Amino acid sequence: MEINLKSIGDGIYTKNLDPGNTIYGEDVVETEDGEFRQWDPNRSKLAAFVKKGLDYIFEDQVKILYLGAATGTTVSHISDLCPRGDVYAVDYAEKAILKLLKNTRNRRNVFPIYADAYKPWKYSQLVDQVDLIYQDVSHRKQTEILKRNSSSFLKDGGKVFFMVKSANIDVTEKPEKVFEKQKKKLKGFNIIKEEKLEPYHEDHLAIFAEYNK
Repeated sequence: MEINLKSIGDGIYTKNLDPGNTIYGEDVVETEDGEFRQWDPNRSKLAAFVKKGLDYIFEDQVKILYLGAATGTTVSHISDLCPRGDVYAVDYAEKAILKLLKNTRNRRNVFPIYADAYKPWKYSQLVDQVDLIYQDVSHRKQTEILKRNSSSFLKDGGKVFFMVKSANIDVTEKPEKVFEKQKKKLKGFNIIKEEKLEPYHEDHLAIFAEYNK
């Protein structure tokens, strides 16, 4: 099995699918298995989740729908982990999508999509059925976005990574109450693991779950 994720010192690293290039000035280490890029938990919520105990192996041929791709920091590391898979990367900010296109131009498994994640029917002809949805969208209705996209694209038994930022939903309520309310809305999802992301990301809850239609 190809090694695409390594712990080196105190850091975690992914095998660079675009050798010689970096996305956000991350450290690069040459090993006997190839070039690896440091995955910064302060820049990536998924990396923070891994640092806080997530034990999940990305299969290298997995199909992923990434909602809230931004400029491609976490997208690029998922691309590294799934070199023979597909990553459909959706974002609705024009500047972000242009930077994403630039950052992933040599990554043949990344497909940037300029669209509103709240309206999955707008890109239904561009996305296949997927094995996993990763969502990190700054939106008041982020739970509804996850449910809509899961219903449209996620296979039965597929997995989701859901990064919940309480301030995007209700800045007046305590984060713990916001998190509990959102979890109650996740009918059809079996939560496997959840973790608050401090000290890397304040007032964020990471949820890993399985979807059952």
